Amino acid sequence: MEKEDKKGVDIEKELTYKKRNFFEASDEKKIGKAYEYGEDYKKFLDASKTEREAVATSVKYAEKNGFKPYVFGEKLKAGDKKYYNNRDKSLVLFVVGSENISEG
Repeated sequence: MEKEDKKGVDIEKELTYKKRNFFEASDEKKIGKAYEYGEDYKKFLDASKTEREAVATSVKYAEKNGFKPYVFGEKLKAGDKKYYNNRDKSLVLFVVGSENISEG
């Protein structure tokens, strides 16, 4: 009887899937990075209670990371990091690629 129980447990392990959460599946380094990201995100949320504040905060982050404002008609070259602020209500960030858009 004991042998049959063991066989049933083995079959169960083979045929079932146990969901693992992020903390079970990740190492300490990844977990630390997730907490760090969460802290930065909380700071962003604290500074960005409205869409206008969110755009202003995002512009600061973008400029810190090398993005420059885009002016309509401006000539762009591969690798340019630009942003377009739409009346302080929405923000578009983009990096100009080197391939044709049809190439992905």
